[in-house]
Amino acid sequence: MKADRKVASVDEIMDVRFGKVGTPERNLFREEAMTFHLQCKNEHKQSTVSSM
Repeated sequence: MKADRKVASVDEIMDVRFGKVGTPERNLFREEAMTFHLQCKNEHKQSTVSSM
């Protein structure tokens, strides 16, 4: 059985969806992703502290 699609690397997917590394679009994505990550981390930390 032959696959219809090529397997792409994560880098290729990110390049297509958010632009190449260093472009304004990719930088904006990284900034938003980091902000989201830190918010999740802080919420988890707060829920752990308040449940003690």
